[in-house]
Amino acid sequence: MPAAHIPSVSTEDDLQAFTKPEVMARLKCSERHVDRLIDAGKLQPIGRRARGVTVRITARSLREYIYGPVSAGEPA
Repeated sequence: MPAAHIPSVSTEDDLQAFTKPEVMARLKCSERHVDRLIDAGKLQPIGRRARGVTVRITARSLREYIYGPVSAGEPA
């Protein structure tokens, strides 16, 4: 099976954050599934999760969930 192509990443990309609806659209899944991924530690939210607070997911954690972690020796 061929390795997945990981798009090139810049520092500015890692500063981006996504809301839960944006993550849901990218993963084509439900809000509950995104909550489960956060609870399992597979997606990293910014700040604390609290009722009434918009949850933002780091671009890095979303990319690592989709493509897997990139080791330091591999090109990004």
